[in-house]
Amino acid sequence: MAHAATIADVRLPLEPRGPDFPYYRGGPGRVSTAGWLIVLASVAAGFAALVTPLPMTDNALTGWLRALLFVGLPLLGLRVATPGGWTAIFARVGWREVKLMVAFAVLNIIITLAVGSLVKLYGTVAPNAALTDAARLAGPQAASFFAKVALQLLGEELITILPFLAVLTLCHARTGLGRNASVLVAWLASAVAFGLVHLPTYDWNVMQCLVVIGSARLVLTWAYIWSKNIWVSTARTSSTTGRSWPRRCSSSPWPIPPDADQTPRHDRNANGPVVDGAAGFSFAAVSVRRRRTPSRSVPAD
Repeated sequence: MAHAATIADVRLPLEPRGPDFPYYRGGPGRVSTAGWLIVLASVAAGFAALVTPLPMTDNALTGWLRALLFVGLPLLGLRVATPGGWTAIFARVGWREVKLMVAFAVLNIIITLAVGSLVKLYGTVAPNAALTDAARLAGPQAASFFAKVALQLLGEELITILPFLAVLTLCHARTGLGRNASVLVAWLASAVAFGLVHLPTYDWNVMQCLVVIGSARLVLTWAYIWSKNIWVSTARTSSTTGRSWPRRCSSSPWPIPPDADQTPRHDRNANGPVVDGAAGFSFAAVSVRRRRTPSRSVPAD
């Protein structure tokens, strides 16, 4: 598997020495400005394939087709942009990477739990109905759900990491910004963009999307910044999703189709876009505590 990374001398305190990010320094596998436009267009096309309503009700086939396009279109765009270097975002997975997955999963749970609790305390949040209903699935529908989750989690990383690398390259190679400053700009910009695309899902709740989902995305992207391996950030997201599922999360950073409310609840769960647990765990834990708090009846006079 090709890996066009190089070794950088100066690093952020939040990343170790070792392989550097691909593409932004040029060289073999470089991506031109036109190539990055192709990549970003393919990312937008993949996201549109996931959320655009169809003239008919989603079924198992269309649900899987959405997931495949969500992952396939960004990868196809990257391969067109750099035929010999498109695999540079992937790397081998060993024990070190497994330990990183676990460590970042725990960190993400702690941070999103804290931020989600604060937002619920001082503001309001909107639920994501798809994840709330998904807890009712069983048997083949549940198996299909989790299989589709695994695929869509890779898609989530692609629509964040590819724009991250595009902004990094633009800032460093086109504007002359330093390497570390470019990483910080790309890190923040990709997290903000990730939060903004969820506004329609959460009733245009800017605080929820930017603060909770955005902060969760910062941790998710940090997993890639640290490892330079998209498998690490993808599997880290998957581990958080697994923690969220049993708690029947009511909110998470995945959009649902605009026509979801017109579909039956079980159909929406089984066939619509899958939600992950990047920010959902925080709301899940808070919601569970709220539901388990017994209501106090007022005694009659």
